[in-house]
Amino acid sequence: MRFLLNLVWGVMLALGVLEACFRVLPVNSGLRMVSTSAAEPYSRYLPQQAFVYSHGWNLLNARHGTTNNLGFINAADFDRPPSKVLIIGDSFIESFMHHYPDTLQGHLESTLGKGIDAVATSGNGLADTLQLLKKFVPMMRPSAVVIFVKTWDPSVIAAAPLPGYSGFFNEGKNVAVHHVPYRESSVKKWVTKSALIRYIYYNLKFSEWLSQAFKLNASVGRSIDKGVLANEAAKKLEFTRYYLAEVNAIKQAYGLHITFLLDGDRSSLHPSRKDKTQASTTDDQHIFSRLAGEAGFDLLDLEPIFKRHWLAHREEFDYLPADGHWNAVAHQLAADALVTRLLPVVRGDLAHK
Repeated sequence: MRFLLNLVWGVMLALGVLEACFRVLPVNSGLRMVSTSAAEPYSRYLPQQAFVYSHGWNLLNARHGTTNNLGFINAADFDRPPSKVLIIGDSFIESFMHHYPDTLQGHLESTLGKGIDAVATSGNGLADTLQLLKKFVPMMRPSAVVIFVKTWDPSVIAAAPLPGYSGFFNEGKNVAVHHVPYRESSVKKWVTKSALIRYIYYNLKFSEWLSQAFKLNASVGRSIDKGVLANEAAKKLEFTRYYLAEVNAIKQAYGLHITFLLDGDRSSLHPSRKDKTQASTTDDQHIFSRLAGEAGFDLLDLEPIFKRHWLAHREEFDYLPADGHWNAVAHQLAADALVTRLLPVVRGDLAHK
């Protein structure tokens, strides 16, 4: 009994020491999210919220920041419509690990001047970019819109959305967008006050590891039904066509120039380095590109740009193996390529005003 008591006290003491240590280190603070609904069907953080970001067990890319007055990262406060350029995306665009001047939008602002806005939240997919387009184009009245598309976005277009996000589904013979409301968990709000728990949850990503482990075990020995695969492929094609038609309707209604910014398969440049997030999704991305091109959208594929730069300079474009998000090199290359597309639009719009 005494041994157990001493063991308990020893564990509590060790946890207390770890908690004290992590409180003085730049442990990822996480960010509280705004509740979502059918009326506000897009994910964002609490406005003017201070945060600490770091990645992985060794607290890489540590930095402090604050969300803007709408609750977005690395974005100017929204108080001066209309915009020149509106950038829509996910964690690649919000770019926790960079200060604003090193982001895509920061580089564009340094070239095109004020009026570059970004609305992006981690986890956004194509359905979410459509929701953001419908919400913020009428509000910000941009001349041009850039929509970031990850390599695997077209492949997961038929996936069920998580709370706080949107997805496509069949409503009879038609396609519709469904939003899953998010409500902050009081338990999560309470437990994440602990720096040790935040380190385990955000830096070590224990929940994601556990989820992947269960998925891997569940998939072992499971045969692939060709009928299921064919049905999924048909759904992805149907949802992609719907998405592009909806985006095109907004483009026509507001006279927008819309560019789809396509991430390149960076893992293909490094045969010895496997990125788990860069799955075999090139076929779906090629289908998306073909359909978007046929619909008259401007497409900027970063893969050949990354490849040319890699062959010339052998510079990395991300933080792998720790983190697959773009580094400063990739942000600069994307911005440089976009400027040539956006500058005539912005100048032409200003000339008419």
